[in-house]
Amino acid sequence: MMSSLEPKKRFSLFCLIGLLILLLYWVYLIVRPFSTPILWAILLTISFQPLFRLIQTRIRNHSGAALLTILLMVLVVLGPLVHVGIKGANEGRELYYRLEAQSRQEGGWTNYYDHLVEQPLQWVAQKTGVAAPDLRVMLLSKVKAMSTASLSWASSLFSNIVTTVGTVLLALFIMFFLLKSGTEFHQLLLTYVPLEPGRMNELLNLMTSAVVANLYGMVAVAGLQGILVGTGFAIARLPSPVIWGTIASFASLIPLVGTALVWLPGVIILVIGGSYGKAIFLLLWSAILVGMVDNIIRPMILKKGVELNTLMIFFALMGGVQAFGVLGLFAGPVIFSVTQAVFRILREEGQGWERRLSAGSEQAGAGTTPPEAAIGE
Repeated sequence: MMSSLEPKKRFSLFCLIGLLILLLYWVYLIVRPFSTPILWAILLTISFQPLFRLIQTRIRNHSGAALLTILLMVLVVLGPLVHVGIKGANEGRELYYRLEAQSRQEGGWTNYYDHLVEQPLQWVAQKTGVAAPDLRVMLLSKVKAMSTASLSWASSLFSNIVTTVGTVLLALFIMFFLLKSGTEFHQLLLTYVPLEPGRMNELLNLMTSAVVANLYGMVAVAGLQGILVGTGFAIARLPSPVIWGTIASFASLIPLVGTALVWLPGVIILVIGGSYGKAIFLLLWSAILVGMVDNIIRPMILKKGVELNTLMIFFALMGGVQAFGVLGLFAGPVIFSVTQAVFRILREEGQGWERRLSAGSEQAGAGTTPPEAAIGE
């Protein structure tokens, strides 16, 4: 009777596993559109966990502490960002008015442009042997291409504002529940993830260290790059170096382009103004010194929080940005660190199994009486 029940139990188990796989796939399809805000919420929750715990010492209510943590985070990030945005817009408007006034003195934008590029084109023509009119045509085509690309980028940026705002609001909404019920989520992981509690806590602690170290690295890099850009602007005698340095700090968080959104227009303004020496200085200062900060300072800080060498950190950051955008600056090192930790845990578990098998075989051998001893008895 019992033997006839075993096949039914196995069949029932296989059906249950198949149903679970199907349901997990459907859950994946449902959650996939919200993967970005969910990941942002997890990373922000880990980053601001110390602040939440500090607030909890004064406010015992979990919901109130979570809400106050999010409000303080938004104020700390959004307040300076709005202030810098307004200041930057004012500076940009004043610069446009100055250029417009200079162009009127030259008889319009076309004449102003011809006057600006005439001397550099003559110098390039003498050095290269290419006729100045041909160089002017080539330069105009490049300017038109850059203008078209800039307009396309700006239009896509504004079209994505609504999506970005929605993503931020959803991430904050998810973050509220993660902060409020963090202990419950932790217990769920320990209960349902088929790992020993010690191993699970080890992976969670590793993820926390990687995220926090990356956050500190991002803040340090943004601050240092902003200071260097502001210093370069001050040396080049460009207006409002403090404001533009602060804007460069925020721009450094944008993948691929980063602080070039600030210093490259500064170089162009110097060229337009005829300050070619200052333009070359600012270009070299920003491209070499400011650009190298991200490749030196961030890995140095990350090494203190993740067990990765410099080459792996480089690929984690660059590849993470390519795969996930800004989110990849956090996700890349975390994924690499957890992957390395899982390999290490598997190796340690395998060595533990080998030791237990070896000990078991030795005990079995010790408990068996050799044939010679039996004959002697």
